[in-house]
Amino acid sequence: MNAYIAYGLHIHSDIVLPELERSDRATPDVRIHRRILPASAVLHTHHEYGPGVAMYEWSDIGRFRVVDGTEIHAELDPNVDARLVRLPLLGTVMAALLHQRGFLVLHASAVAIEGQGVAFVGHKGWGKSTTAAALYARGHAMITDDILAVAPGAGAPEVAAGFPQLKLHPASAQAALGDDPSALPELADRVSKRARTARDGFQAATGVPLSAIYVLGKGPQLAATEIPVQQAFVELLRYSYNVSQLRAVDDPGLPALFRRYADLATHVPLWSLQRQEDLHALSDIAQLIESRTREDRSGTNASISATVRV
Repeated sequence: MNAYIAYGLHIHSDIVLPELERSDRATPDVRIHRRILPASAVLHTHHEYGPGVAMYEWSDIGRFRVVDGTEIHAELDPNVDARLVRLPLLGTVMAALLHQRGFLVLHASAVAIEGQGVAFVGHKGWGKSTTAAALYARGHAMITDDILAVAPGAGAPEVAAGFPQLKLHPASAQAALGDDPSALPELADRVSKRARTARDGFQAATGVPLSAIYVLGKGPQLAATEIPVQQAFVELLRYSYNVSQLRAVDDPGLPALFRRYADLATHVPLWSLQRQEDLHALSDIAQLIESRTREDRSGTNASISATVRV
């Protein structure tokens, strides 16, 4: 049995997951089952949701069924590249499982700066992983890449550590970390991004306080502007990893889920981070974020007093 830990969950898996940290706990929180896809199966890329169940199908990979936040059933083409399987399994499928377990799940990357979680959201290709990598290169611990899981429960929002890997375009790996891209493994055939381990300095502990979320944007000059709380709520929904599930209007749990997003918007400041599309500016971006984090910790930043009504 392959035993791992990610997002504070102990996982037993029929599928080898080398990206994850190993676990020695005998009793898992999550079980991943692998089966061979029947030869007669005809696949169509789609997804669907029901109470306690999320189902995904990719025509070139197989089927995944996520049940009650405790099990993932994978029916896979016997000839599929194992690396290609792990991309959705550790991305969309894992996000669905975390959602079922009550986490708020954002499509984001995050690092720990002086013990505080700082996250980055934005459209695909706008630099979430690259920004996190630039801060990681400056000595800040990596928390997660791609999936940000905000733990359920009362009190100050906390994020769970994911697993120690960054997914970076070759130019970003070179600019942010000084890596030779040709020395980094490909995520899969015909996938342009490379896999970059972040085990050195990985923030393995769970329960990291979340102090700020930056919404990445493009602009003529580097600037960070705090987003009003009502708009922050909208931004959190926009960058939810489970946005398709949030459209399930017949889900009786949605009002409570929206209230939790509203609570997150109220208690964690969101910043609009405008910057030029220039990898040479990564150092300036990292310094601005470091400076903002120190100001927040020293109490010089104005407190958020507004609330969101849903």
